[in-house]
Amino acid sequence: RVMTVLRTAVALAKRPDGFTAAELYAQVRQRLQSQDYTKSQVSYDLRKLKAKTILEKITGRQRYRFTSEGLKTAVGLIVFRDEILEPVLALAHLDKKRGPKPKLDHRDHLYRNIQINLEALCVD
Repeated sequence: RVMTVLRTAVALAKRPDGFTAAELYAQVRQRLQSQDYTKSQVSYDLRKLKAKTILEKITGRQRYRFTSEGLKTAVGLIVFRDEILEPVLALAHLDKKRGPKPKLDHRDHLYRNIQINLEALCVD
């Protein structure tokens, strides 16, 4: 849910006057394709992002915008998850399957090295 909120907020970040909680709420519900996302959850998510100085409330308005560092952090988290973490986890899943190992290309070998190093870092 947090990644969906971040993705949606980044999509809304291009608006020069910021975005409202209602806009974020509507788009997150649409992306989740679920009625389970409530208004209290959007309030909680906004408070959490404000506390981490990723978002800031525009003074005198009911609108939010990213801080300059917050936008970098949000985009970095999205890219890390999509471009590094998911491929590494997918490769780990392939390693656990039985049967003939698939032929790995150069990029798969790089992701495998990242997986090995992340495991070593966690152990350390």
